[in-house]
Amino acid sequence: MSESPVWAANQGDLKGAAAILRSAWSINAQVAPDAALTPATPVRKASWRNYGALLQGVYRRRTLLATITSIASSFAYNAVAFGLPVIISSFFAQSMLTTILVSLALNLLFAFVGGILAVRLVPRLGAWKMSVAGYACQCVALLGLALIGRPEGGQEAALAIGMLALFLFGQGFGPGSHTMTFASLSYPTSLRGVGVGFNQTLMRGSSTVSLFLFPVLVAALGTGVFWVIFLAPLAGLLALLAIRWEPSGYDVDAEDFELQR
Repeated sequence: MSESPVWAANQGDLKGAAAILRSAWSINAQVAPDAALTPATPVRKASWRNYGALLQGVYRRRTLLATITSIASSFAYNAVAFGLPVIISSFFAQSMLTTILVSLALNLLFAFVGGILAVRLVPRLGAWKMSVAGYACQCVALLGLALIGRPEGGQEAALAIGMLALFLFGQGFGPGSHTMTFASLSYPTSLRGVGVGFNQTLMRGSSTVSLFLFPVLVAALGTGVFWVIFLAPLAGLLALLAIRWEPSGYDVDAEDFELQR
């Protein structure tokens, strides 16, 4: 992944910025012979106050959306993906090796394929619509798993596996591919480092809590744990429907230049 050309230009590295535009964006940018190479004055200096800026003005809604979707995605996916061997072994009586192989196959065939489709389709559909679709798939999948409970017979077991596949596909197609899009493209260059760092801190915390709680909840609730996990994608879906912010294709870096005027 290349640096932001705006960031490079602001550091006085116009040749580097032009090279990024040519390689990453296919824009044949050239540096004028008389171009000023003096680094630009930072719009915002590095400061703890920048964290407060994340909760001011238009950034408040964006920060709220990016935070909720990241926490929800991380919590639900880590619970299901890392608990997949436990879930599958509760459906079928089989060896540990078979359980692990089935888990890997589901991730490869559905989460990975969903991620590839997301990369291909996001320029056309946008991150918001795809995230909504992904969370909707996860809600349907977890509701199905909660209602099925412990499968009785081959048909219910196959349906439960199908619900797991739908959940993983929704993760790859939706929030798994786009939570970082919301985190990074919601802020201009001057705030992006702080915004992404704040988002990732909360996201990693959610992952840790999820990995700790899943075995505890399974032991206490059995298949009823799916009702608890269902709340995570539901929260992400409601946040997206309440805050309709589409970062894909929006020139967020221009907001820094508006501050300089």
